[in-house]
Amino acid sequence: MTNPLHSVDNQLALAALARGLRRDPGFRWYAVRCPEGRVEAALVDRLLAMSGRDGLQRLVHRDVATDAAPEGAFDSPDGGLIVTGLGKHLADDVRATRAAGDLNLGRNALPRRIRGALVVVAPSSLIDVLARGAPDLWSTRTAVLTLVDPEAAAATEAPPLSKAPGPRTVAALAQLASLPEGSDTEAARLGLLIRVARAAMDDNAFDEADHAAAEAGSLAARRNDDSARTAAATLRSNALLRRGAPLDALAAAEDAQRAAARAKAPHAMGDAALQTGKVLFRLGRNDDAL
Repeated sequence: MTNPLHSVDNQLALAALARGLRRDPGFRWYAVRCPEGRVEAALVDRLLAMSGRDGLQRLVHRDVATDAAPEGAFDSPDGGLIVTGLGKHLADDVRATRAAGDLNLGRNALPRRIRGALVVVAPSSLIDVLARGAPDLWSTRTAVLTLVDPEAAAATEAPPLSKAPGPRTVAALAQLASLPEGSDTEAARLGLLIRVARAAMDDNAFDEADHAAAEAGSLAARRNDDSARTAAATLRSNALLRRGAPLDALAAAEDAQRAAARAKAPHAMGDAALQTGKVLFRLGRNDDAL
């Protein structure tokens, strides 16, 4: 079995994270969308192996899956902190409200409690739960990076078969279907479409992700919402790339960059630029990607 980090997508994300961890030894926090299991384990192992070497700050790892109150485990006086297992607290609505709320309330203390960077690793759809439940903490993030399971993705020359949507995607689709039509529900519809697209990407349901992201992009354009348009176009680019359509994926990624520039959103601009780099690497345009 190959190392799950040995893919273009994951190497780009890991390189971007490493650059950030080298650039500033002070407190910054990074959200990493990452499948649980072997990809997460490989990421943690790689970061710990890099810890304290070649200018990268010292890092420690803490799995908070079994902690009753995960916010209390966000302490690292000896270096930066990698947190996994938070998804266990975010998968259930009641626990998610409490866990995300505690983290949001304790956000100002994190720079005193962690001597370095904070790297939160969780599945993509649960990172979204954290973003919604801890909006003030989320607004202070330095970057959002995405790792994928290469076994679920296609080889360059063979696009993957899109799988059926999983439970989280189905639940989001059900919420979407329950919304009444009308301009007063457009904002909620837009948010749910993006949620569907992200959950579908987690499920490797690339057809569903592409459809939801395309619809979200059209709605965002109609509403002149460049922030949402950036998110939708970045998601669509990723879905198209997984479906084996890199030229269409490049067009979507470039649309995301333009929308992010109009929105003057540095985090979104970084996400869109990273996605463009992934597509360019897939097209063999390595110099352009870098």
